[in-house]
Amino acid sequence: MGNSNRAKTLWIKVQRLFSLIMYLFSAGMLGFMAYLCFSPDIWYDELFSIQFALKPIPEMVKLTAADVHPPLYYIIAHFFVKIFGLLSGVFGGASGHGQGALDLIQAGNLPVYAAKFASLIPLIILYIYGLTIIRKRYGCLIGGMFSCAMIAMPQMSEYGVEIRMYSWVMLFVTALCIHARPFLESNLEKQIKGLKWKNILPVFIYGLLACYTQYYAAVAVAAVYVFLIILSIRKNIWQLGIILISANLTAVCYFPWIGVVLSQAKTVSGSYWIQPLGLRSIGGIIKYLLKPGFFNEKLATFLAVVIFILLCVLVITNIKDEYMWLCFMPIIGIIVFGFGASLLLRPVFVYRYMIPGMGALWFGVLEGIHERLKDGSRNSGKTVSYICMGLLGLMTVFCVRDFWAFRGNELYKRVNMVETQKVWDAIDENTVLICNFDQVAALSWYYSNGMTDVINVDKDQLPAHVYLYGGTTDVVLENMFSGISMIYEPSEVAELVENEDRVLFLGSFNSREDILKDWKEKAGIDCVNNGSFMNERYWFDVFELSLATGKNCCTYYCVREQ
Repeated sequence: MGNSNRAKTLWIKVQRLFSLIMYLFSAGMLGFMAYLCFSPDIWYDELFSIQFALKPIPEMVKLTAADVHPPLYYIIAHFFVKIFGLLSGVFGGASGHGQGALDLIQAGNLPVYAAKFASLIPLIILYIYGLTIIRKRYGCLIGGMFSCAMIAMPQMSEYGVEIRMYSWVMLFVTALCIHARPFLESNLEKQIKGLKWKNILPVFIYGLLACYTQYYAAVAVAAVYVFLIILSIRKNIWQLGIILISANLTAVCYFPWIGVVLSQAKTVSGSYWIQPLGLRSIGGIIKYLLKPGFFNEKLATFLAVVIFILLCVLVITNIKDEYMWLCFMPIIGIIVFGFGASLLLRPVFVYRYMIPGMGALWFGVLEGIHERLKDGSRNSGKTVSYICMGLLGLMTVFCVRDFWAFRGNELYKRVNMVETQKVWDAIDENTVLICNFDQVAALSWYYSNGMTDVINVDKDQLPAHVYLYGGTTDVVLENMFSGISMIYEPSEVAELVENEDRVLFLGSFNSREDILKDWKEKAGIDCVNNGSFMNERYWFDVFELSLATGKNCCTYYCVREQ
């Protein structure tokens, strides 16, 4: 008996030490991510987010009809930009634009910093959940691992500093699952009976917020409601009424946006970039969810296989755990819907659309581990307990390695952006830009014009003019970046070189060499390579171009995507 008590005491101390390390490590990760928010580099998808955030809310809501996401995230980002602008004015105009404390800063780095920080807030909230509700409900071991997993499991860190809605939908869906716990109570005395509004209110609020943030999050919410309805019919019919009220009220509140959804579907039906799904996509899903960020490909693949096997064992041994399955429902619903719609209609699914359900997925895994460890301690299920501890150990390794890889990648971009920013800052009103990739055209328009509001602005209203050479734009870009002009012939380039003070060519991919050769042969344009620059994920090979006549000399930047 004495040995048993000593072992129990030692196990409690180990759990407390592990949880303390995980909480501190998680707090450190959040602090470092806050530091990373203060870098001006963005890529094409982020450009839409920051441009929406700069608009007044009524105009922003209209513009989202041209995008493929609902407006809530952009409204959140808008207010973060406004708050940062207010703080900038209070503390002396840190933006450098001299605007008043109540003005919304419309240009410079400040809106980017604010929008990036907005994406970090959901991870901070989930960290607080780990410190409070999760720790109280499951103990410090699961609480500490939860806080860490929500930040650093595979694919999850980068969305804490990316100007997109994914960290917010992960928060909303995960919190929805956390607050749905009372509706799965097996104890008859604790089961919900009747219209318990205080229990359903957080489920309803988080579900509705998720729906208005991303469409696949709405699918995840629907999957959770379907599971709750079926379970209530089987186990507790007395709570079915309040769940149905919440589900239908969510649908009613979401109804005003349904017309926009249909309109967006028509807008992008002509040319859509998502590739068809196949059997290999199943392996791609597993790889996206489980493969850690080790540079050694064989080691990363091996560890992904190991954790997949351990997860299968956990699910099989815990197969009757209804709460674990509820937490799995968001990811299951997203995958089933994505595959079904892609096979029956057209491709509408990419791996990152699973992000809304990934926080709930790992929360479900941790809930299952807790149940198995609790059961193992009672029934001497040592093998399963060892498997659960191994799973916790692997998750810890994955978090550390993935965050370290994320850290290195972000610092690499940050360092390179310091030099690239000098390139953008050197562009003035006498500069013309030419690109052969629409994403680079949009980004170069934004950076070369002082990181300002450029959506639906005519090119003549901005200092730097941008041309897209020999390419085609998608419908969304045409509608929103109307100031980008099109040119198709080398003679048009030569004319710009001859008539403008300065012309920059931002060519993408290896086709830049063919373009330069074509310009040389057909228009007599010479070039000299002057080095490379990096903007987020786009590399710039710098060229100086001049007409063969020697009349003008222009600097051209050839860009390739990393």
